[in-house]
Amino acid sequence: EHRDSNGGGGVITDGATQWMTAGAGIVHSEMPTDQILTKGGLFHGVQLWVNLPHSEKWAAPQYQDLEANSVSLLTTEDGGGIVRLIAGDLAGHHGPGSTHTPISYVHASLNPGSRMRLPWRADFNAPVYVLAGNGSIGSERRPFREGQLAALGEGDQITVTADEKMDGSSPAMELMLLGEPIDAERAYSVGLINRVVPDGEHIEAAKTMAHTIAGYAPLVTAALKKFVADMLPASPTETTYRTKKTLDAIMASDDLAEGVAAFKEKRPPKFKGE
Repeated sequence: EHRDSNGGGGVITDGATQWMTAGAGIVHSEMPTDQILTKGGLFHGVQLWVNLPHSEKWAAPQYQDLEANSVSLLTTEDGGGIVRLIAGDLAGHHGPGSTHTPISYVHASLNPGSRMRLPWRADFNAPVYVLAGNGSIGSERRPFREGQLAALGEGDQITVTADEKMDGSSPAMELMLLGEPIDAERAYSVGLINRVVPDGEHIEAAKTMAHTIAGYAPLVTAALKKFVADMLPASPTETTYRTKKTLDAIMASDDLAEGVAAFKEKRPPKFKGE
């Protein structure tokens, strides 16, 4: 369940994608739904960070809720696999995700024994990650299994073959593929704030950002102190539930709304009691 300070929100379901652009700044939370917390269940997903180009660091924040039925669906040549194009272009098809950089973002599922030969832009890099299952990659059919990442070299095609028998509980080989121009900027960090602040005109904005974040400290500290004190005797499920409620309270607070507004307007925030 996604919530953010820009008004975005939604619940990710099977096959769906939540795509958020942090841009000039956004506060957000991703937590299990109340139903998952009370009834239990399994959730298998990927969190991916894509670096914005230098010129787009201060773009307006944006949230996209991409349902499973909105992605472009393709099949492998042998009909044994499904290729879901989430964002970017692939073999004349276009994914629904709106991006600030030219990329190809793909989720593929290969049934046992099936083979995927995917056309790929020669000027893109080609990392392939195995989410589940096992098989081989490349024309040399090198072994490739769950948890492994292959960084392919030059070429215009990606070939992956699923083994006849899957290890583990997955009935198919699940793959994630991401491509971007080889000379594109790389992400330097992953965290609450993921941006590069250049010198010059943005220095004052950076100072305002620091002041705004510092202003959150009393609110967050008080909430977390209460949360830690309450959660010690709790079960893991109850602990997660209380974490969600704590984050919900922070997201709904007047101080958070004022901090976000102050950051957007490039002014010091005026919190309650100041």
